[in-house]
Amino acid sequence: MSDTVRRLPWGAERHIRSSFTVEPTSSLDPTIKPGEYTLHVLLNQFFIAAETRIADVCSEHKQHLPLNQCLRRGDDIHFDQLLDVFQAISEHSLPSLVRIAFEWFRYHINEDQLKLRGTKSTTATFGVKDNDWLEERRQLTVHFIFCLILIDVLKQLSFHPGFDISNIEDQAFKWFRCNEKFHDMTLTQSNQVNYQTICDLYAEVVGVLAQSR
Repeated sequence: MSDTVRRLPWGAERHIRSSFTVEPTSSLDPTIKPGEYTLHVLLNQFFIAAETRIADVCSEHKQHLPLNQCLRRGDDIHFDQLLDVFQAISEHSLPSLVRIAFEWFRYHINEDQLKLRGTKSTTATFGVKDNDWLEERRQLTVHFIFCLILIDVLKQLSFHPGFDISNIEDQAFKWFRCNEKFHDMTLTQSNQVNYQTICDLYAEVVGVLAQSR
């Protein structure tokens, strides 16, 4: 992560620390529209909060808990409020929010990392390296947060009748096809329940798409 100092259009400065930032196209332009600048600030705040949650989920005292216990609504009020704000402003900014959410998602995800690590043999499961398992958990957390964004934002899809949702559908069904590989995983496989949780979240994304179109 890097510390950056961003000058606001009216001359003040704000320190932002994040490995992923959304750069305003006119951050030094005093004529920038307030709504545009506010959206950039909200996005940066959200991605900073998201990376904080990812680190927390992968911390030693939580890394063995299921993701749906670590990322419950109500555990982080600031994070929940940002999701609520995204849902509200997506009535006007849905295409931009979805595009930037995908950029953040692709920035973090290594598709080759999410693969079947276990077999029916528990010996193979215990042979998985700790750092590989933890990286797998980190990327599953990214999927989890990505789905949360889509679920809230896509509730306003009816305000954008011409919006192309094919990339969202492709990502969801790509996960469903990928998840078929995990049916033979044993109950001792550390991330098995998390794979199923992500599958449920992508199903919810598809459900929101169906209801909102």
